[in-house]
Order: sequence, then C-alpha cells, then structure tokens
Amino acid sequence: MYLISGNNFVLKQNYTLNELDKLNVIFAKIDVEKHNTIVTTMTNADLKEFLSTVLLPIDRLNDDFDFGNADETTIMQVMKDFFLSRIGLLKNMQS
Repeated sequence: MYLISGNNFVLKQNYTLNELDKLNVIFAKIDVEKHNTIVTTMTNADLKEFLSTVLLPIDRLNDDFDFGNADETTIMQVMKDFFLSRIGLLKNMQS
C-alpha cells in the first residue's frame, strides 16, 4: 500500500491497452547505458501520469488530490514494485 497526501493506493494488477500505450510513451524516455546505468529524461508530469496510471485508490480521493504531492521515496517504491510485478507476470506467462 502507498500513502500519498493522506490517500491510500495499491498497485494495479492488470492494465488496459490504452493504459499500456500511456506507459510505453513514458518508458520510451528510459535508457540503459554502459554498466547497467539507468538514464531517464522523465519529467515530473511523466511521473504524475505514471502514478495515475498504475495506482488504484482504496477510498474516494480528496477533491484537491494531486499526484504531484507524492514524495520521492514513494515514487521510487511504486516504480520498483511496478517493474518487479511486470517481470513476474512475464515469467508466469512463459511457464
């Protein structure tokens, strides 16, 4: 569970084709260079779009809710969990 501005979220487990298209545009800005260094040109707007695409609110969101209030630690945790879940999904599909 992830806490952002007093709202609890969970990571989605399944995505629509439209959501996957949004994510592909965002992830096109990520590159792996020499020595497995990850380089990105993602903007804050990209990160907010990512969070709004991959997270489901547990309860109704506050009227003034903004993913821009997410802290770096939460964003990195969501990204890590998202990528690990997608790798797990691919492994399960192959077996």
